[in-house]
Amino acid sequence: MHNRDNNFHGFLGRLWSSSNNEPVVCFITWHFYEMHPDFCKFRIVCRAFQGIGGSGLYSISSVMLYELVPPVKYPLYTASAIALAALGNTMGPIFGGLITEKSTWRWVFLLKNISCCDPTVTINSVPLGVISGALLLFSVPGDFPNQGKIARRERPRLQNIDFVGTFLMLSAVALIVSGFDQAASRLSWTTAEALGPLCASAVACIAFFLSQYWHAKRHQSPIESVFPWRFCQSRVIMGIIISSFMFGAISITFIFELPIRYQNVQGLNSLQAGLRLLPFSLSGPIGSILSAGIGFGFCLGGATLLIPFIFEKEDLAVGTAATVQFRFLGGALVVSLVTAVGNSWVRNELSGSLSPEQIFSIFRSTDVIDTLPVSLQAMVRHEFAESFSLQMRIVIGFAATGILTTLLMWQKSQIHVQ
Repeated sequence: MHNRDNNFHGFLGRLWSSSNNEPVVCFITWHFYEMHPDFCKFRIVCRAFQGIGGSGLYSISSVMLYELVPPVKYPLYTASAIALAALGNTMGPIFGGLITEKSTWRWVFLLKNISCCDPTVTINSVPLGVISGALLLFSVPGDFPNQGKIARRERPRLQNIDFVGTFLMLSAVALIVSGFDQAASRLSWTTAEALGPLCASAVACIAFFLSQYWHAKRHQSPIESVFPWRFCQSRVIMGIIISSFMFGAISITFIFELPIRYQNVQGLNSLQAGLRLLPFSLSGPIGSILSAGIGFGFCLGGATLLIPFIFEKEDLAVGTAATVQFRFLGGALVVSLVTAVGNSWVRNELSGSLSPEQIFSIFRSTDVIDTLPVSLQAMVRHEFAESFSLQMRIVIGFAATGILTTLLMWQKSQIHVQ
């Protein structure tokens, strides 16, 4: 689910110059059709197209932030935008738990929060998304950010679009996440359904970087790379991109796994689990506003604030989109990875006490745990707790690596933000 919104950040960042309200329209339209109650396959297709709009909303809002205000105001507006994003992360699990306990799935599409093209605005899906889209239509000039200027931004042509690089990037991301998902759902790493996508993803990833290198060597090529090779040649740029990947791996994994831990180990319902995520999520905006270092908020705020000072102006759009994409890519990969590892570990530990049918039923719905004998309930919840500890050790490994990757951004001439 998370992967569909992650794939198009880089591609839509490159197309930012031709985008006004198109991502808003795309997101709202397909979100509306996704509510259709009768056709499951139709809803799946709508979710894919909705992901295109959702990616555009997030990446373009980040780019607009740097073109909306002068550099002296970057810290204030960056902190405000991050605070709103953290608020959305906080309310998502709470609304999800409330809907699960008290209502029907349709409210997911009526209330799901997502960042809008204006980084200071958070839209809700149909029908409030229509209102936010209308506000943007009347408040943001059509030729933003060049309104009132003679020089206009050149609209990209088809021959400038890196279709090959985009296809290879999407393939690499989709295949590796699918492989981890198959390992998690089938409780095994040795199946063809898990190993096949992982091997194919490695091939697609190598081909992607080779294609970007080839474009860089063709000086007369009209194609604008979706991930310019000069990024790979800059230690500082790769530092911020890899650090963003590590941050996404940590923060998004916590947001996914903590509520699951409360449900599986402590037997709480989904609403109670969502409420217990509040202390973690609320530390984000506090850390971002203070800019003094509460881990979660400082990492997000610092990385976002550094982008306009590290990337050249002509690379700001694609650089911002790449940073955002790698943040969500880190989350998608590590969530899938720790889920696969945790599920496989629990299956192996429970195989001596429960039948394969019982284990499969538990992974389909943890409510089955309450139907087991009391002694088995305690044992199953203990194994889930041990599995969660194993998952967090993996996340700690990514956090430690993230500390090292931040050193890549070290410069003798430090960046000063007023």
